[in-house]
Amino acid sequence: MIIPGVDASYDTLDDAEAKRLRAAGVQVWAQCLWTGSDPPAPRVTNLRVALNNGFIIAGYISVTGSHDGYWHIGQGQAGVPPDIWDALALVFVDVELDGIPNLTVRQAVDDLVHEGKRRAIYTSYNAWVNKQANPTNFTDCLLWNALWDENPDIDFPGLPYGGWQPHQVVAEQWSGGQNVEGVFVDRDSFVRELLVPQEEKTMPTLEQLEAAIAKERADRELGAAWLSAAIAYADAGAKAHKADTLPHLDSEALRRLDAAYEARPK
Repeated sequence: MIIPGVDASYDTLDDAEAKRLRAAGVQVWAQCLWTGSDPPAPRVTNLRVALNNGFIIAGYISVTGSHDGYWHIGQGQAGVPPDIWDALALVFVDVELDGIPNLTVRQAVDDLVHEGKRRAIYTSYNAWVNKQANPTNFTDCLLWNALWDENPDIDFPGLPYGGWQPHQVVAEQWSGGQNVEGVFVDRDSFVRELLVPQEEKTMPTLEQLEAAIAKERADRELGAAWLSAAIAYADAGAKAHKADTLPHLDSEALRRLDAAYEARPK
């Protein structure tokens, strides 16, 4: 499913703008975390506002030829609260500036894995083919393709590069900066299934977890009661009936009952 998104660097997102964007159907907010030389001042507050308003959030970190990829990822992550970092569906390595060694790109995408994220790259045909010499050994990364064709479809097959296949293209940036509902952003289309993998979308809700815990407790109670009854009627005398007084919900007690049941006279 293709869903609308926007991305921003320096412009500030306030709550009213976020609500207008959501009302207009925008579902993804992608935020620059590091430009290659500085962290945009509103990056954390923008992501917090976006998260609070129900956006899927993502980030991107630009790399340059002046430092290695590990350093750039560290600069992009520095100062981002852990809960926001964890909530980022993807963090992209932004490859668009001049003079970036491909080794720097590789260091950056691999370091993302170390920091708990999937490998992902933002770039364009011009940057990848003419500046990076069109390497084809980054197909272990998802691609956010910058095309600027003013069309919200994702049509990577029309101008492919880098060895990437259409099923690896998670997004297309289809417009440059413009005012959208009061905030200056680029416009994007994202593939929801790639941005938010199935296993993440199907994580149990709090209510489902509570129901599962309640069922487990009930099953333990039932099992403990059955074992107590079995011991009581299999053994003789008052000793057997004492099993009925054991706490049924305690896991250690269940283990003792299991042991007693197996050790009972046959």
